Amino acid sequence: MGEDLNYYVDFRADFKRPASLEEPAGEELARLLEEGLPAHGIPALKVKDGNFSYFVECLSGTSKIELMLGLVDPVDDDCYRWLVLPCAKRNFFGRKDYPESDYRQLLFAIDKTLQGCDRVEDIRWFPGFETQEYLSLMPPSPGPLRDPQLDERVHPLVRFDRRVNRITHTVLSPLGLILGIIFWVSLGVMSPSLAGYLFLSMLGLFVGIPIVLSFLIRSAARRATE
Repeated sequence: MGEDLNYYVDFRADFKRPASLEEPAGEELARLLEEGLPAHGIPALKVKDGNFSYFVECLSGTSKIELMLGLVDPVDDDCYRWLVLPCAKRNFFGRKDYPESDYRQLLFAIDKTLQGCDRVEDIRWFPGFETQEYLSLMPPSPGPLRDPQLDERVHPLVRFDRRVNRITHTVLSPLGLILGIIFWVSLGVMSPSLAGYLFLSMLGLFVGIPIVLSFLIRSAARRATE
């Protein structure tokens, strides 16, 4: 379809908060989706409570997709902003994606369900789950479709972080890095000691760059709200 989708939504609602952090959050939200999604073509197959959140398993097209529900900040007693996020299925080789058409149908059904509830307000859609500091540097979308013009207003640090993530998840992925080093060692181009040094150096970059960027993004978010 050639359309970029937003996979994360949060909003304000006066749903009941759990009595403690040991109880899962989102029971009323789970019931809202369980009853509302079928009206928009998405059967809700199962509702279950986990250790910290409620989950709703849905059937969208040919895919069974699980939604994670919860509070944006469960520690803050004054927080009544809730979130809905499709959970990615993972296997040995990484993330297993569902067909985009199935995601699209589900995301629009979620949006219509939330829009139809008079207890829900200030609905914000984002490309994916991030910290609130990160999201504060991004303009939210009003619905599941991403507006390319909004991407132009994203903070430069966030744009840089996205580019780094694309690089680290391909070039510097641990599996790819290990296989690449084994290949060069097997050809005799690289000694085992040099390969070990290179591996540790690249692994340090893989871990260190996101940490530095996270610190810079938090600092920029604090300055933006002052």
